[in-house]
Amino acid sequence: MRNDSRIDDHAAPAVSVTKVLDVANPAAPILELTVSAKAKPSEAGAVKQCVLDHASALLATAA
Repeated sequence: MRNDSRIDDHAAPAVSVTKVLDVANPAAPILELTVSAKAKPSEAGAVKQCVLDHASALLATAA
């Protein structure tokens, strides 16, 4: 997200753990994350899709 020109470069994107859902497997806990970034309202959908695509790619490589 830091390299995405649609993101306001004065407000750094942030990710935080919102909730721990399952720690039965300590090597692969299931977490709920909150991602925030400042973008123009007209760009919000595209930025959100980019984040979802990146998360999906990370999950695919982990499986």
